[in-house]
Amino acid sequence: MSTKALALVVIVMGAVPVALGVVPVLNYAPYAQRGVRAEAIVVDAERLWLRELLYPIRKRDIYRLTYELRVAGAPARSNGIYMQSRVFTAPTPGQKLVVYYLPEDPNASYLSDRDTLFDAALFAGFGFLLWGGGGWYAWRRRKRSSPLG
Repeated sequence: MSTKALALVVIVMGAVPVALGVVPVLNYAPYAQRGVRAEAIVVDAERLWLRELLYPIRKRDIYRLTYELRVAGAPARSNGIYMQSRVFTAPTPGQKLVVYYLPEDPNASYLSDRDTLFDAALFAGFGFLLWGGGGWYAWRRRKRSSPLG
């Protein structure tokens, strides 16, 4: 395999986990900067079985939650993906959760969970590791084929 083809394969293989890591962080960023912490009540919890099958970390339950929070006395309802380790109990209607909402739009909120940002860092790290390993391999390969090498 040529060095250019190998580089392309490594770039693509590293881009997928990096994207899986960067997207949740980008979704969280506005709420981390301007978000207001609030307590929400779960209204409905639907387990996403198919998404769990496709998710690379097997020890996670993934739910789509509908939850309600009160902002200045008025109810605001939102949806979010909630991920948790299987050692914790499943979310049920009436359970309290922590969310962050934007003051200008309380219906847009970020559902805080234990595992999403950890998994994001894990995926991004794995992607960067692939890129670094591929770069090191290409450098070693080029150095060996060099007449001065």
